[in-house]
Amino acid sequence: MARKGLNQTPGFSWVEVSRKVYKFVSQYRSHPKWDNIYEMIHQMEWQLKFEGYSPDTSQVLLDVDEDEKRETLKGHSQKLAIAFALIHTSQGCPIRIDRSLRMCNDCYTCTKQISVIYERNYCKR
Repeated sequence: MARKGLNQTPGFSWVEVSRKVYKFVSQYRSHPKWDNIYEMIHQMEWQLKFEGYSPDTSQVLLDVDEDEKRETLKGHSQKLAIAFALIHTSQGCPIRIDRSLRMCNDCYTCTKQISVIYERNYCKR
Protein backbone atom coordinates (compact mmCIF):
# COMPACT_ATOMS: atom_id res chain seq x y z
CA MET A 1 0.00 0.00 0.00
CA ALA A 2 2.82 2.41 0.87
CA ARG A 3 4.50 1.91 -2.51
CA LYS A 4 1.27 2.74 -4.29
CA GLY A 5 0.68 5.81 -2.10
CA LEU A 6 -2.50 4.36 -0.58
CA ASN A 7 -3.58 5.17 2.93
CA GLN A 8 -5.95 3.12 5.03
CA THR A 9 -8.74 5.13 6.59
CA PRO A 10 -8.83 4.22 10.28
CA GLY A 11 -12.00 2.78 11.74
CA PHE A 12 -13.94 4.88 14.19
CA SER A 13 -16.79 4.69 16.66
CA TRP A 14 -19.43 7.23 17.63
CA VAL A 15 -21.14 7.39 20.99
CA GLU A 16 -24.05 9.59 21.99
CA VAL A 17 -23.83 11.22 25.41
CA SER A 18 -26.29 13.90 26.57
CA ARG A 19 -27.69 14.30 23.04
CA LYS A 20 -24.24 15.03 21.63
CA VAL A 21 -22.25 12.66 19.39
CA TYR A 22 -18.56 12.01 20.05
CA LYS A 23 -16.24 10.32 17.55
CA PHE A 24 -13.29 8.13 18.52
CA VAL A 25 -10.51 6.73 16.34
CA SER A 26 -8.29 3.85 17.43
CA GLN A 27 -5.32 4.90 19.57
CA TYR A 28 -6.87 8.39 19.81
CA ARG A 29 -5.10 10.60 22.36
CA SER A 30 -6.15 14.05 21.18
CA HIS A 31 -9.43 14.20 23.08
CA PRO A 32 -9.34 16.86 25.83
CA LYS A 33 -10.20 14.19 28.42
CA TRP A 34 -8.01 11.38 27.11
CA ASP A 35 -6.33 11.00 30.55
CA ASN A 36 -9.71 10.15 32.09
CA ILE A 37 -10.64 7.88 29.19
CA TYR A 38 -7.45 5.81 29.45
CA GLU A 39 -7.80 5.71 33.24
CA MET A 40 -11.30 4.26 32.77
CA ILE A 41 -9.93 1.75 30.25
CA HIS A 42 -7.43 0.68 32.91
CA GLN A 43 -10.29 0.22 35.40
CA MET A 44 -12.34 -1.70 32.82
CA GLU A 45 -9.34 -3.93 32.09
CA TRP A 46 -8.88 -4.65 35.79
CA GLN A 47 -12.57 -5.55 36.19
CA LEU A 48 -12.48 -7.73 33.07
CA LYS A 49 -9.40 -9.62 34.29
CA PHE A 50 -11.12 -10.15 37.66
CA GLU A 51 -14.01 -11.77 35.75
CA GLY A 52 -11.62 -14.08 33.86
CA TYR A 53 -11.18 -12.12 30.62
CA SER A 54 -8.04 -12.68 28.57
CA PRO A 55 -7.30 -10.45 25.54
CA ASP A 56 -7.78 -12.08 22.13
CA THR A 57 -4.80 -10.90 20.08
CA SER A 58 -5.47 -13.26 17.17
CA GLN A 59 -6.83 -10.48 14.95
CA VAL A 60 -4.01 -8.00 15.64
CA LEU A 61 -2.02 -8.25 12.43
CA LEU A 62 0.93 -6.13 13.52
CA ASP A 63 4.34 -7.78 13.61
CA VAL A 64 4.94 -7.07 17.31
CA ASP A 65 5.15 -9.11 20.51
CA GLU A 66 2.10 -10.16 22.55
CA ASP A 67 2.44 -7.30 25.07
CA GLU A 68 2.32 -4.70 22.29
CA LYS A 69 -0.66 -6.45 20.72
CA ARG A 70 -2.51 -6.26 24.05
CA GLU A 71 -1.65 -2.55 24.32
CA THR A 72 -3.01 -2.01 20.80
CA LEU A 73 -6.29 -3.68 21.74
CA LYS A 74 -6.76 -1.26 24.67
CA GLY A 75 -6.93 1.67 22.28
CA HIS A 76 -9.59 0.38 19.88
CA SER A 77 -12.21 3.00 19.11
CA GLN A 78 -15.00 0.81 20.52
CA LYS A 79 -13.31 0.65 23.93
CA LEU A 80 -12.53 4.37 23.91
CA ALA A 81 -16.18 5.15 23.19
CA ILE A 82 -17.37 2.81 25.95
CA ALA A 83 -14.94 4.29 28.48
CA PHE A 84 -16.05 7.82 27.59
CA ALA A 85 -19.72 6.84 27.93
CA LEU A 86 -19.16 5.14 31.28
CA ILE A 87 -17.49 8.29 32.61
CA HIS A 88 -20.14 10.70 31.32
CA THR A 89 -23.42 8.86 31.86
CA SER A 90 -25.27 7.74 34.95
CA GLN A 91 -25.47 4.20 36.27
CA GLY A 92 -27.93 2.09 34.29
CA CYS A 93 -28.06 4.44 31.30
CA PRO A 94 -27.76 2.45 28.04
CA ILE A 95 -24.73 3.05 25.84
CA ARG A 96 -25.34 3.44 22.09
CA ILE A 97 -22.39 3.07 19.75
CA ASP A 98 -22.10 3.17 15.96
CA ARG A 99 -19.01 1.97 14.13
CA SER A 100 -17.57 2.47 10.66
CA LEU A 101 -16.11 -1.06 10.64
CA ARG A 102 -16.90 -4.47 12.05
CA MET A 103 -16.06 -5.00 15.68
CA CYS A 104 -13.10 -7.30 16.36
CA ASN A 105 -13.61 -10.44 18.47
CA ASP A 106 -11.83 -8.91 21.44
CA CYS A 107 -14.02 -5.78 21.44
CA TYR A 108 -17.13 -7.95 21.09
CA THR A 109 -16.16 -10.04 24.12
CA CYS A 110 -15.22 -6.95 26.15
CA THR A 111 -18.44 -5.16 25.26
CA LYS A 112 -20.57 -8.11 26.37
CA GLN A 113 -18.71 -8.45 29.67
CA ILE A 114 -18.60 -4.71 30.35
CA SER A 115 -22.36 -4.46 29.89
CA VAL A 116 -22.77 -7.08 32.64
CA ILE A 117 -20.06 -5.73 34.97
CA TYR A 118 -21.25 -2.13 34.79
CA GLU A 119 -24.94 -3.07 34.49
CA ARG A 120 -25.41 -1.27 31.18
CA ASN A 121 -27.35 -2.25 28.11
CA TYR A 122 -25.27 -2.07 24.97
CA CYS A 123 -27.34 -0.95 21.99
CA LYS A 124 -26.05 -1.48 18.47
CA ARG A 125 -27.60 0.90 15.95
